[in-house]
Amino acid sequence: VVSTQSTWGDAPNGLDGQWAQIEKHFSGDSVDAIVASLEADGGEWAQKTLKTLRRMSPAAVKVVYRMLKEGAKLGFSDCFDMELDMAREFMQQKDFFEGVRAVLVDKDQKPVWSPGSLDEVSDAMVARYYPNV
Repeated sequence: VVSTQSTWGDAPNGLDGQWAQIEKHFSGDSVDAIVASLEADGGEWAQKTLKTLRRMSPAAVKVVYRMLKEGAKLGFSDCFDMELDMAREFMQQKDFFEGVRAVLVDKDQKPVWSPGSLDEVSDAMVARYYPNV
């Protein structure tokens, strides 16, 4: 996502120490490739990033990855329409509400995502968030 879409060259402000890691790991052509790259790296930053990704809704991780890929090809209006479709679908699924419950209501920080892992998120599930793309 990063190297194919970015034209920055130099690291954006605040990312100087991490930009090489971001480019290395997030240039994969899928979420699975990104995770595999992070898993193969024993470094502290990679492991911390992997831990963060694994706390997130698996569906949301794959949906947002596709959003970044698709959005890079769209103009503002089409991108906005795509994101609106995506938001509507998130409101039809339970993960948004589960995240709110875990973080804001019960504050147990232990969401139970559905599906529960990246492997369980199919391309068909992700496609539901993008009916017009």
